[in-house]
Amino acid sequence: MKPRSKGWRKVTNKFQDVWHIAGEGPGYTYPSLHPRSRLDYIFTSRDFKVTEAKVVTNIPNASDHLPVTATLHYKY
Repeated sequence: MKPRSKGWRKVTNKFQDVWHIAGEGPGYTYPSLHPRSRLDYIFTSRDFKVTEAKVVTNIPNASDHLPVTATLHYKY
């Protein structure tokens, strides 16, 4: 699914996309060797504050997609 697609909007009606909150740049994850599409996500409830989102690029040949990481803090 692509960002802001119908599916993405359906999911983000209930959950937050961590990249949309705290990511920098386009967040491309596919294909891993020369990423040009954002196809991988972390969605979380709004009970969490998202302080960081990153695409991990240090071992691109480990998969055909790059992983996404996020730092979350429980709000309560």
